Order: sequence, then structure tokens, then C-alpha cells
Amino acid sequence: MASTSSDPLARLEATLSVAGTAPSRRMLVIVNPYATTVSDRLKNLVVYALRGSYLVDAIDTESRDHATELCRQAAKDGYDVVVAFGGDGTVNEAANGLVGSDTALTCLPGGRTNVYCRLLGIPTDPSTQPSTCLRWRTTGGRAASISRA
Repeated sequence: MASTSSDPLARLEATLSVAGTAPSRRMLVIVNPYATTVSDRLKNLVVYALRGSYLVDAIDTESRDHATELCRQAAKDGYDVVVAFGGDGTVNEAANGLVGSDTALTCLPGGRTNVYCRLLGIPTDPSTQPSTCLRWRTTGGRAASISRA
């Protein structure tokens, strides 16, 4: 009989089969550490949940328009997807940085209102974010073109 661990990270690792084949897709998680619901613990859980499917890097924004700069560099560096983890301002900056690139953008709500995430049907409850990331592994995503209006 297999033993089950009481350690949540060990259970998550077993669920994700991290020891399997190494992922080849690259993901950059851009985190606004000042967003309402963002915490170091939640950021670490999200990154850990995504590591089963992506080579994940996470960077905290440091100032206004920093997410735009980070996204421009991510597109140049060949990242497959960028996750904007913050509020609507973080998503806006990230989108502006990816205009004209082939790098995909998605978001995780971390702000107070999260209008963009609500429009996409992404749950805004912080406790569901790791499971939202796990669903990305199996459902993929929808593609949409980003252009300036």
C-alpha cells in the first residue's frame, strides 16, 4: 500500500509527476508584489504548480512600466508565454510589452478588481490559483491577437 505524504509540496509534486520528462516550453511569470492579494507564499505555489509543464522564471516588478520592459525582453528571449500576476495595471503593462510578438499572454488575478480576469472567466479567488494553473496543463488556452486600437 502506497503511503500518502502530509506535506502539501510532496503531494503536489506527485500529482504533477515532476520527475517525468523535462518541459521544453518557457514561461515568465511577472509578479506585482504590491498587488492586493499577491504574497510570496502564493507566488511560490503558483510557480511550483507550473513547473510540471513549463520552464518557469518569476520576476517581481519594481516600478511603473517595468512589466512592459520585462515582456519586451521576454519576447526577444523566446519565451512561449508570459503570465501577468497582479491587477489590471500589470496585465495592461504586460500586454503593451508583447504587442507585435508571438509570445502568448495570460493572467492570474492579484489585484483588487481584476476586470480583465473576470472577462476571461479566470477565477479571482486567490486560493484557486494553483488549481487554475494545473488546469492550463490539460486544457491549453485560447489565442487572440493583441493590437493597438
